[in-house]
Formats: sequence, structure tokens, C-alpha cells
Amino acid sequence: MASSSDVHVRICGQEIIKYDLEIKALVQDIRDCPGPQSTLMELNSQVKEKFNRLRLRIQDLEQMAREQDRETDRLAIQAETESQRRQMLSNQTAWRKANLACKLAIDNTEKNELLHGRENQTTRQSLQVSSGPEVPSCTALLVRRECAWTRIEPPEVRIELQPPREQGSN
Repeated sequence: MASSSDVHVRICGQEIIKYDLEIKALVQDIRDCPGPQSTLMELNSQVKEKFNRLRLRIQDLEQMAREQDRETDRLAIQAETESQRRQMLSNQTAWRKANLACKLAIDNTEKNELLHGRENQTTRQSLQVSSGPEVPSCTALLVRRECAWTRIEPPEVRIELQPPREQGSN
């Protein structure tokens, strides 16, 4: 018949394995996360919670090893504890790498969105300016377009061209 200590050790080991698998699944989710940053932060908070639980269960297993009467049982549980600690460190490394990869992907996506927006803006400006000498109306069009992007009402734009001042008169 198994002692209650053996049962507690097995249950603790099963919980450690459960947390280990949950962490690996979350790390994979982070690796596959397309963004936004808020989603990444939510996944990271879940991983932190799982790591805290895992750490506590490993400490419990370590305590159970100290409480063992037989030397062979104590050494076996300590070996398992060290193995689980190494696995936890490996998971932490994988988590950091997944975070870096995800942040890099999110940054590149945002950068591409900005670049494509600027390329479109530059193309439109060059087409509008090259289409004629109506610079004031081109500026007004740009202001309206910028306001449409930010979803605000465009102000009425009036640009008056003034002749250049003579340098001799102040």
C-alpha cells in the first residue's frame, strides 16, 4: 500500500507537469501572436501566473524530499526536483525568445504600416503638385485627408499667397 507521502509526491509531480505543459502552450501562443501589444501583454501575464504556480509546486516537492525518511526516496525526489527546475529554466528561456520574436514581428508590422502610409502620402503629394500650380488647393486636400485618417472635421483652410517682402524695408 502506498503511503500518503508517496501520493502527495505523485500529485505534486502531476501538477508540475500540468503547469509545464500549460506554459509551453502559452509560449507557443506568444510565438504565434500577430499582435497587438495588449494581446501579448495578456499572454505574458498568464505565463507569469503559471510560472509562479510551477515555482511553488517545485518548492513543495523539494520540501517533501527533505521530509523523506528513506535516503533513496529523498535522493530520487531531489533528482526529480532538480530536473523540474532545469525544465523551468528552459521554459523561461523559450518564453524570452518567443517574446522577442513576437515584439520584433509587431514592430515590423507597425513599421510597414507607417512606411506604406508615408509612401502613399508622398505619391499623392507628388501627383497633386505636378498636376498644376494650384498649391493652395493641394494643401487643403492634404489637410482634409489627414483629418479623414484621424476622423475629425477638417478646418476650413484658406491660404493666401503674399508677395515676397523686400529686404530693405523693415
